[in-house]
Amino acid sequence: MKNVICLVLLLLPLITSPAAYSQQDTELNQSQAPKTETERAKARLMEAIKQRDEAKKPKKTSRKVGEIMSEQPCACVFNNTNMWNPEKILWKDQYYVCGHYLDDGRCEYVKLMEEATTENN
Repeated sequence: MKNVICLVLLLLPLITSPAAYSQQDTELNQSQAPKTETERAKARLMEAIKQRDEAKKPKKTSRKVGEIMSEQPCACVFNNTNMWNPEKILWKDQYYVCGHYLDDGRCEYVKLMEEATTENN
């Protein structure tokens, strides 16, 4: 009988402690939660503003990850010493050509091509 009482006295704190901890946790979570409707509305508004700002970010990127597309194509596309050297480049619905080739075959700058056609002649 004495052993049973000792066992009960030893196990009693272990049995009751999880309940006490869970009660403290729920009280803590309730105190951290917004208490009024206005606080909840402000939180929803801030979340909506954040989502709107994410949607407004520019999405156009080049093939390199995260690089924003420039207004003109790179002059490095043109090189008349390569086997394949484009005559014109279509970039953002406009055609561009090399403005001046250097002595080593590289293009110095690109310029917008006036009157370009898309038909194959």
